[in-house]
Amino acid sequence: MLLKPRVERCVYSWMGYPCETLVCAAIEELDPASIYLDKVGTPVCSALWMVDREDPSKLLPIGAINEILVEGPSVARGYYRDPTNTITSFMPPPPFVRKRGSSS
Repeated sequence: MLLKPRVERCVYSWMGYPCETLVCAAIEELDPASIYLDKVGTPVCSALWMVDREDPSKLLPIGAINEILVEGPSVARGYYRDPTNTITSFMPPPPFVRKRGSSS
């Protein structure tokens, strides 16, 4: 990959981590002149939640080291015929996510 060093560092920091979502959960133009290379970007057909790594029911403020949860139709419901991996990789909706079909 031929990128400017700052952009390359940002891109490589996202590679190699497992995720149970689509190929593109967020999009952002990575401009080497930008001061915001750590920006996640704009969600694509989803909602992104920044949560505590140890407690995904806890939202974290902007700039905190976090885990990203992706909510939306692009996220799988589980692994096909593999309930063991489904249980370990997927979680029920956290309390801050509004239940669909509900006004609360």
